Amino acid sequence: MSHRKKPNVWVSVSVVAIGAAIGLSPAPCRADAAAEATALFQSARDDMKEGDYAAACPKLRESLRLKHASGTLLNLALCEERQGEIASSWAHFLEAAASMSPGDERIPIARQRAAALEARLPRLTLSLPPGAPAGTRVERDGEPVSSASFGVAIPVNPGEHRVVVTAVDGGRTEQVVTLA
Repeated sequence: MSHRKKPNVWVSVSVVAIGAAIGLSPAPCRADAAAEATALFQSARDDMKEGDYAAACPKLRESLRLKHASGTLLNLALCEERQGEIASSWAHFLEAAASMSPGDERIPIARQRAAALEARLPRLTLSLPPGAPAGTRVERDGEPVSSASFGVAIPVNPGEHRVVVTAVDGGRTEQVVTLA
């Protein structure tokens, strides 16, 4: 004769009750993303008025991440230009112009600013020598470089750029390039 132990109904019920109580308790709510984006944008604009672009640019990037808006893109482009990040600024002016509704009065301004920056853009061309082993990896500033980019002059911000080439066998070459 087998003895089966009956489950303790009270233990089961109490666990369910505790679980339900925990599940129904209000969780801490994160501020609405749009409201947070707006607050960050306004704070960044105040920083820019004070000339504090180092504080403003990260706020604008986060505002843009939370809520994509043409005005934020334009302000980020202006901020980056003041910080000397002209490749980023150029790309954001172009993106802002492309994201605006036709007829938006800011489109010509964004395009003019992008055109003015384009002539000053430092460009970096990376390539592998002929016969480089398949699977050789290239990174620029810690980011992988696609083989489609080899031989193409890519706009980059002025300053130091670290290029790392890693062969399939683990061999590694690193070079720092400074562009003005």
